[in-house]
Amino acid sequence: MVGINSSLGIEIRGEDVVLTVVKRMLKGFSVGRSHVIENFLQLDKAQLRQQLQQIRKQNGFNRENIILGLPRGQVILRQLELPLEASENLDQLLKYQVEYYQPSEDGASYFDHLVLKRDEERKKLVLLVAMVRKGWLDPYMERLWANKLPPSRAEISTSAIFNLVTLKKELLAGKNLVVVFDVNERTSEIVVLKGKEQIFSREVYTDAGALTVDQMLDQLQFLLSQVKIEDGAIDRFYFSGTAAEGLVGAFKKRFPETELLADALKGSLKLKDEAKLSKSVGFALAPFRRTKQSPVALNLVPPERRRAVRKISYLPTVILALLMVAGLVAWTGREYFQGQEFADQLDERVKALEPKVKELEKTRADIDKTKADIGYLEEITRGRTSMLDVLKELTEKIPQEAYLQMLTIDTGAKYVDITGYSDNPTAIQNVLLKSGRLQKVENKYTTFDARVKKERFNFRADIRQ
Repeated sequence: MVGINSSLGIEIRGEDVVLTVVKRMLKGFSVGRSHVIENFLQLDKAQLRQQLQQIRKQNGFNRENIILGLPRGQVILRQLELPLEASENLDQLLKYQVEYYQPSEDGASYFDHLVLKRDEERKKLVLLVAMVRKGWLDPYMERLWANKLPPSRAEISTSAIFNLVTLKKELLAGKNLVVVFDVNERTSEIVVLKGKEQIFSREVYTDAGALTVDQMLDQLQFLLSQVKIEDGAIDRFYFSGTAAEGLVGAFKKRFPETELLADALKGSLKLKDEAKLSKSVGFALAPFRRTKQSPVALNLVPPERRRAVRKISYLPTVILALLMVAGLVAWTGREYFQGQEFADQLDERVKALEPKVKELEKTRADIDKTKADIGYLEEITRGRTSMLDVLKELTEKIPQEAYLQMLTIDTGAKYVDITGYSDNPTAIQNVLLKSGRLQKVENKYTTFDARVKKERFNFRADIRQ
């Protein structure tokens, strides 16, 4: 039996996928047993279909509420500042900017954005943009669609933690910070919440069995050093994830204000396996959290594949006006024009005008689009020379062994942001410091990535004007 007030959370966890059904009750939510499908992408199609059919048979859920959860490490989050005027054509402008900086089709991304702030004084628009590589996400989407499980949303794992913590308002009652350590066997995530308005996260690439309290604190300190938080005092620590029990005891000895998130949510969530609270539960809660959406609740499902597409239906303005005039004439002239002949003639005139009106509407839409495109091109052309000079210099001087994952130059060519992997990030920093076109070079972070056995770096520098 399918429950209307139910949903399915699908969490991508390494090579595996975790599926959990959540149902709304009169008080709180009921959580079904989590199902783990190992080697999701490599599994034989027939075997995958059989497992998914079995899950559907055992757990009824609303097919409109399927949420796909993406690991924090696969999603790039960036804050952008654009002129306030950009809000009139924001979707198209962001599309152009993302496509412009993608090196090839293989590096293409799906993206979504949220408006964080409209600064009227500085005439700036502050955005949060999320991007995920198409080549990584598409295989998951194809397999889910092929098995009749099309996600309505694809959200970052940080949103799942937010959905869980805000399920019980007492957990964020204070004015200070709340920290959640989501500890799993392969990767973990640290999430810092300041009320319901600010949230920051960082993925930790260390096996859970090797993690120590000091390592978690070092990673937390690094995260806090990278973000702007006015008050850094911490009220509570919570632990979640499949390996949470292995660390929570040792952590609580040093910080008594520590608790399993599953224990803190008792009364709001009825779990079958309370010690292993899965992020798939947090994803499944998303459809029921509309009034308290996560500050990073971005949807990375390709627009053409979203189940619910908002469609605007309207009559062309000119046709509507003609119909109103026709109605007025028919009403005021009813004493002079009797019979069906006049009404038929009027209908024929309206129908004869419809193709011309539609053509005019199409032309107007084309003109508006062309104006927007010209405005965007004028904006990016102003800094194009500086962009090309910086790109040329970086291409020639950055060591060959380095791999650039993302290189971003803002539309006004004011700064450059470089993310990638290298055996020697210091050499790359020296190149930037010696550049005649860059200044104020900032090392935002450098951390070892065990997956590729290289240092992952992120530098930001201002472009000399």
